[in-house]
Formats: sequence, C-alpha cells, structure tokens
Amino acid sequence: MLDGELYEAHVSHPGHKLRFYSKAPDPNYECYGCKLPGDTNSYLRCPYENCSFYLHRVCYKFKPSHPPAWHKFFPHCEFLLYDGITAEVSDHSGDFSYCDACGEDIRGFRYRCRPDDDSHPQGNHDVHPTCFHRKDDITMNSGVRLELKDKVKSRCLLCKKRYPAEECVGFTGWKWVSEDREYWGFPYCFTGTKMCFHLKCLNEELRKQMK
Repeated sequence: MLDGELYEAHVSHPGHKLRFYSKAPDPNYECYGCKLPGDTNSYLRCPYENCSFYLHRVCYKFKPSHPPAWHKFFPHCEFLLYDGITAEVSDHSGDFSYCDACGEDIRGFRYRCRPDDDSHPQGNHDVHPTCFHRKDDITMNSGVRLELKDKVKSRCLLCKKRYPAEECVGFTGWKWVSEDREYWGFPYCFTGTKMCFHLKCLNEELRKQMK
C-alpha cells in the first residue's frame, strides 16, 4: 500500500474509500474491526473529516468470503475470519470470547479455528487479527531481539506475572522471548528465567510510547 492513497471501500464501511497512512498521525484510534486500540504505525481511515472510521491494516483484509488461514502455533487448525457479530460465532463463556494469543476480550473481528482432526471441539481457539499476523520476531530499540513463543511459563518482566490473567491459571498466551542469555539480566542469567513479555503487556507498553 502507498502512503496517502485511497483504497477500495471496506464491507463494514461501504460507500467511502479509505486512505492509507504508513505513519499514524493519530495513534490513539480504535480499530472499527477488532475494537482494539491502535498499536501499529499504519492504518486506513475514512477521509471524510467528520468520520472516525479506522481499520488496522490487517483488519482491512476482512471479507465475508475470506479464505482459510493457518498458524504455526495451531498446526491442526485452519482459521476462518469472522466479523464477531454473526450468529455463527459463539463465545467460550461470559460476554466475550478471549484471544488465545494475548488473553484480551474479542469484541470484533476474530480468527476462529476449524480443527482438521478430533483433537479439540470446533471453535476452540479465537485470535485477534492483529495477534494472528504478528511477526515471528521483533528487535527492540535497545537491540534486543525477541521471538514470538507459545507455552512459555517464565514470568513477564513488565507485570511480573506468569499468566496474563491470574484467574486463568494455566493460560500462558503468547510471549515475546529473548533466547540470548546476555539480555536476561541478573539474577535471571543464573536462574535460567528467560527475558520475556506477555503479548498483552508489550502491546500496552507500545501504546503508551505512541501517545
């Protein structure tokens, strides 16, 4: 996509083309698709001044007939993209389903699994589109390289907790992890505790830096 260019109207906002911004002039937006705050430097927005319609770039890809997708952390699942409103999507429990990556509520677009075997029930995994399309690794400003991992039980260095939500013991979610002991710091270099951050916690930290 080219910065400042207009692109085809989205199915959730028909009639208005959307303008792409590679660097966010307004990082404090909420994506109309997944209902999450802006956590990326690029998005699409309705060009009309009085319209506050925003979409993450990955949420812009949502179409009713979107082809299945796969993720390495769920080798036996194909994922279908849902708008989060249709009757086809039922919740795990409570008012909202939760994201199997970050643990936050899913209130809009989501990927829902359709297993290709009998390992678990239909629709057992839901993932935010922005979480689903995270890169395998990122490099922090300090030069630390973090890899996206699943089922890591080390405590998050930001919230100091093992689990994203203490009431969900056993749910570790995805974490950004440094495998390089040089960056584990004292006393973690001796205890073998990896330098890691919950996906949710690092998202929140990056949002603070954007403001």
